[in-house]
Amino acid sequence: MSIPADVLQRTGYRLPTEAEWEFARRAGAVTSRYYGHSIDLLDAHARYQADSKEHAWTCGSLFSNDMGLFDMLGNVFEWCQDSVNNTKPGKKGIYNDIINIYESIVEKNPRLLRGGSLLNPRADVRSAYRLGIAPSLRGTSLGFRPSRTYH
Repeated sequence: MSIPADVLQRTGYRLPTEAEWEFARRAGAVTSRYYGHSIDLLDAHARYQADSKEHAWTCGSLFSNDMGLFDMLGNVFEWCQDSVNNTKPGKKGIYNDIINIYESIVEKNPRLLRGGSLLNPRADVRSAYRLGIAPSLRGTSLGFRPSRTYH
């Protein structure tokens, strides 16, 4: 598979970049979780190992973030467009999030997942947690959240 050359001109749905996912997840917060630092509030915002009963839940059963997005933490990991080893061009600590539209997607090469899942302990269900697996693998703790390019 490969990403079409005109991907940024298309108005259909696609996987978000890691930077887009992070922006949507944080909803302006700078804490480890979008609702703050307290791990004691996690049960009201995320399905994870201790409260998932070992299955994914319907989206929207807990509180949303400040952008109105539900289940940005826990429940299922969400696929991102980026590869695990994708390095962002940067200079003096400033990085950009330009999408590499020419990158081929090889099913056995790890791609990035974000958000934590129903299988993770609560310490892992936070903004910075990342996981990489091959797109050919499937599981009940994996999902996706489509993004859309607007012009």
